[in-house]
Amino acid sequence: MTKTARWRVSQQAAAFFVALWLTCSVTGAAQAEKRCGEETIRPLLEVLHKTDLQQSDPVAVRTAIVELGRMRCSDSIDDLIGLLTFRFPYPKKGEPLYRPNTSTRYPATDALLEIGKPALPALVKVIETNDPGSLVSKNARYAVRTIFTYREKEADEFFRQAAEKADTPQAKERLLKALETAAEDMRSD
Repeated sequence: MTKTARWRVSQQAAAFFVALWLTCSVTGAAQAEKRCGEETIRPLLEVLHKTDLQQSDPVAVRTAIVELGRMRCSDSIDDLIGLLTFRFPYPKKGEPLYRPNTSTRYPATDALLEIGKPALPALVKVIETNDPGSLVSKNARYAVRTIFTYREKEADEFFRQAAEKADTPQAKERLLKALETAAEDMRSD
């Protein structure tokens, strides 16, 4: 096989995997609310509720977060919201294989993305009640935007509609601020 032919095959394979990822992301975000039984998620929630584990065993915390997202349990939304600022400590030594992004650095954002649209009301509440410059608000805006992956206009419209329904002028202002911070919110720290 010639070098050009190998390059074409690798480009086609890359395009296939991007299309597959996009299909899975959009499909996952559009799924209906999934309730999981308490006995199914109790052990995972117990890990999340032991706040000392965030320092002593962050791998266990991240594993529980990822599993709840994978299961798409809407029962765990509030618990995941409480961990929007939990930062997984990547090792400082050596070069990482890839640069961590917001979803990997803050695993609750990715878990909420996996749950999809059922997480939107809780994420809106975080944005309404927190300063727009806070990490929790930025991560909530990031999660909303990733739920609407590749549909920026839909995300903007979602923020506009949420602002119209806001209970207070301050909540409305914070939701409208999300329209100005889109590029910043999608940039990894």
